[in-house]
Amino acid sequence: MALIQWAQKYVVGIPEIDEQHQSLIQLTNTLYDMMRRHEANEKVTVVLDELFKYAATHFSTEEKLMRARQYPDSINHIREHKNFTARVQTWLTDFKAGRTTLSVEILTFLNGWIGGHILDCDRKYVPFLKPKSDQATTTGR
Repeated sequence: MALIQWAQKYVVGIPEIDEQHQSLIQLTNTLYDMMRRHEANEKVTVVLDELFKYAATHFSTEEKLMRARQYPDSINHIREHKNFTARVQTWLTDFKAGRTTLSVEILTFLNGWIGGHILDCDRKYVPFLKPKSDQATTTGR
């Protein structure tokens, strides 16, 4: 059972970004399955570390596109990335130190942040980052 079901509503129309979003959702769903199975923290830490690293790769991809296309709201968007990264880094540190376990609170945050970020913040950059030829095809121009 998936916590987040990939759906058309998450598609931003930039293939590389859409693939990365799918991977972030898949990693979140893996963590959800691990919590349901009461996996040991050592195993959870591996997946949480992978999520942290993959998110950094994804954010870097988005931020490079933002710089290249001079996206006007990039400062706020990047701030959201940094807040997410800091939160996941704290969890990862706490997991490695044995101070916390995977919880509903963590999964609720991931579910809300990833879905909300794609549907709100990422949607805003589409007109700026998506190649003009793709936009014309999509809109029928």
